[in-house]
Amino acid sequence: MSAENIKKFYETIARIISEREQVKVTVQVREKEAAA
Repeated sequence: MSAENIKKFYETIARIISEREQVKVTVQVREKEAAA
């Protein structure tokens, strides 16, 4: 793999992880609101 492909690969992973983290945060906020 070229350096450019590796960079693209990691950027894609970072985007997937950040999207998953945002979903987790959203779920936690909804649970807090439901409990409140």
